[in-house]
Parts: sequence; C-alpha cells; structure tokens
Amino acid sequence: PYTFASVKSLRKLHLDHNDLTSIDELALSGLSTLEVIKIDGNKLVEILPHSFVFMNIRNLDLSYQNVKTIDLDAISNCDNLEQINLANNQLRHITPGFLTNLSLLDKIDLTANMLDGLSYNSFYSLDQLSTLLLSNNYISSIQIGTFINLSELRVLLLNNNLLREVNSDMFVGLENLEQLLLDSNKLTIVKADTFKHLTSLDTLNLMNNYITTIEANAFVQLTSLTDLELSNNQLIEIGPNIFAGLFNLLQLSLSYNKIASIAHNAFVKMSNLFYIELHS
Repeated sequence: PYTFASVKSLRKLHLDHNDLTSIDELALSGLSTLEVIKIDGNKLVEILPHSFVFMNIRNLDLSYQNVKTIDLDAISNCDNLEQINLANNQLRHITPGFLTNLSLLDKIDLTANMLDGLSYNSFYSLDQLSTLLLSNNYISSIQIGTFINLSELRVLLLNNNLLREVNSDMFVGLENLEQLLLDSNKLTIVKADTFKHLTSLDTLNLMNNYITTIEANAFVQLTSLTDLELSNNQLIEIGPNIFAGLFNLLQLSLSYNKIASIAHNAFVKMSNLFYIELHS
C-alpha cells in the first residue's frame, strides 16, 4: 500500500500497456494531486475495493483489460471524476450503486464489453453525464426508466447490440439528447411515437437493422432532426406521413433497402431537405 505516497505533486500517472494483474488496495492512496490515471492495456481481472479511495482524479482509463467485476467501493470516493473509460473489458452487468456518488461524471465509455441488458438504476444520479458509449455489447433489453435521470445526456451510442425493439418508454428523461446511434441491431419495426421524448435530437442512425415497417408519425416529434440514416434495412415501401414532423431534416439515407413504391406525399413539408440517398 501507499506505493506512490512520497510523490506529493503528481498530476498524471501512466501505467498503461504493462502486465499488471492487480492493483492492491490503497496502493495509490496519498496521491491527492493526481488528476489522470491511465492503466489501460494491462491484465486486470477485477478492481478491488479502495483501489482509488480518497483521490481527486478527473480521468480514469481502465480500458483494454480482462475486467469482469468492479467492487462497489473501488471508485465510490472519487467525487471529482469526470471521465471513466471501461471499454474493451468483460463486464456483464452494471452493479446498482457502482456509479452513484460520481455526481460530476461527464463521460462513461463501456464500449465492447459483455453487457446484455440495462436496468432502471444503472445510471442513477448521474445528472451531469453528457456522453454514454455502449456500442459493441450484447444488450437485448433496456428497462423502462434506465435513462430517466440523465437530463444532460447529449450522446448515446447503442449501436452493434442485440436490440429487437425500442419504444418511447426507454428514452424517458432524454429531452436534451442530440445524437442517438441504434445501427447494427436487430430492429424490425419503428412504431409511432417511439422517439417522442427526444425533442432535441439532431442525428438518428438506424442503418444495418432488419426494419421492414416504419409506422406513420414514427418521427413526428423530432423537429430538430437534421440527419436520418435508414440504409441497409428491409423497407419495401415509403408510405405517407412516415416522415411527418421532420421539418428541419437535411439528409436522409434510404439506400440498400428493397423499396418498390414511394407515396406521392412521402416528403411533404420537408423544405430543408437537400440530400436523399436511394441507391441500391
């Protein structure tokens, strides 16, 4: 313990790309001035309690490891933490309470883990979070209320997962979200009002799914949307009112579908649209 205790003014500590298999409890204690810790590219399997106790770190990188579990008390006292990178590990779930005390957290990267679902209390109390990266997991379900406290979230990446459906209840609380990526999932239908809570959304990516049906008024509340990506799906027709409400849309991609018919009024009231991609 207290390995670096005598180094009183340290602000950045890079231990990345070594062969570390564990961090002893309190090994990093005493580094009150430390702001950045990079331990990515090692061989950690678990993060023990008190690994980062009573520290003022703002940026913690634990990516590219074999981490399967993180103790609830591992980072609970890191009150100033703003960014945590846990990408490319083997986390299967987010333990309730794991992130509860991190009220200043701005960005969480959980890309390329083994998460299979998100529960309603996964991100509880993170009301300053602006970026949440969940790409390349195995997420097949998202409980109602999962994002309810994330009023400052701007970017949500859920691409390359196993979602078969999305509904409006999943996105309650995300009224300030600007970018949503749902590409490369297993979606087959986009129902009316699915995105009704996402009134600030600017970019929506639904490409590389299996979407055969888009109901009328599916995007009606997305009046801020400028970029809609629907390529590489299974759409056969573009019916009336599918794009109702998209007054500010600038780009629309429908390429690589199976479109045989387009309603005469499919693009009515989309006066700002300057680019449509329909090639196959």
